[in-house]
Amino acid sequence: MATKEEFEAVYHQYSRMVFMYLYNKVSDYDLAQDLLQDTFLKYYRYLGKIEEEKMGAWLLTTAQRNCLDYWRTKAYRLTDTVEEVPQTATVIPQRHLEMQDWVQNLLSRLPQDLRQVFQFYVMEDWTDKEVASHLNMSERSVRRKAQQAKTLLRECLA
Repeated sequence: MATKEEFEAVYHQYSRMVFMYLYNKVSDYDLAQDLLQDTFLKYYRYLGKIEEEKMGAWLLTTAQRNCLDYWRTKAYRLTDTVEEVPQTATVIPQRHLEMQDWVQNLLSRLPQDLRQVFQFYVMEDWTDKEVASHLNMSERSVRRKAQQAKTLLRECLA
C-alpha cells in the first residue's frame, strides 16, 4: 500500500524537474504551478501503481498531456467567443486559429476508426479499457489503432 511518505518522496524528487518542463512550455509561473499540481493530483490517483523506474517518464508525459489539455481548452474557449467579438477586434491571434485549423486538418487525414481511438486514448487520456468499452473493441485493438494513428501522424509531419 502506498503511503503519504512515498508520495512526498516522489514529489520532492521530481517536482522541480516537472515544474521546469511546464514553465518552459507555458512561460507563466502561476500556470506552471497549477499544471504541476494537476500532474501530481493525477499521480496521487495512481499511487503505488507506477513502477519506480518509469516514474520520471510517467510524470513528464502526464505534465505534457496537462499542458496540451490546457492549450486545447484555451483554443476552444477562443473559438467559442469568435462569434461574440466584433469583426474589427483583434482579440484572437490569427496564429492560434491557423494552428487549430492545421491540427484539425492533420487529424482529418486519419481514417475515422483511428481518429476516434486517437481522440479518446491520446488526446482525452482515456484508459484502454474505457476506449475499448466506448468503441466496442478489444483493449489490444485500441492500443494497436492508437499506435497506427501516431505512426500516420508522424508520416504526415515528416
